[in-house]
Order: sequence, then structure tokens, then C-alpha cells
Amino acid sequence: MLPGFDAKQAELMAEYIQLEINSLKYTDLGLDERVTVSVSQGIAAEVDGQFRTGTALLCAADTALYRAKADGRNRINLSC
Repeated sequence: MLPGFDAKQAELMAEYIQLEINSLKYTDLGLDERVTVSVSQGIAAEVDGQFRTGTALLCAADTALYRAKADGRNRINLSC
């Protein structure tokens, strides 16, 4: 949830989060250096009140997330 963010701002934040997660290393936990973590994210941004409820907005973000996962690992999908 990013109150006050438009779709582009949310996408930029998602890209930043993705980069930060991709750069994490787990060798200090005793894991092999080849161990990586990725993140898929779904974004829904309200424009001109098209979502009648918060639940509808959340469902749009959830749908975008599942589309991102279906596209492969480490994806960002916008439902805007």
C-alpha cells in the first residue's frame, strides 16, 4: 500500500524493491553464494475512482501479482 502514489511512482518503488531484494546475499547465514531470492509484484493504482471499494483495488493488485508470477520469476505487473 502506497497512499498518494500514482502508477508510475508505484512502479518505480517496485523496481527499487526488486533491485534491493536481488542484491541480498545469504552467505552470512551459511548458504551457498548461488542462493538468490527474487520477487514478483502486482500493482494497482486508482485513477479517477474506478475502484468502488478498497477490496476491489486489492483484488486488482492481487490479479496483477498472479499475472506477474505467471510471466516468470522476478516480474512486475501493473493492473492500470
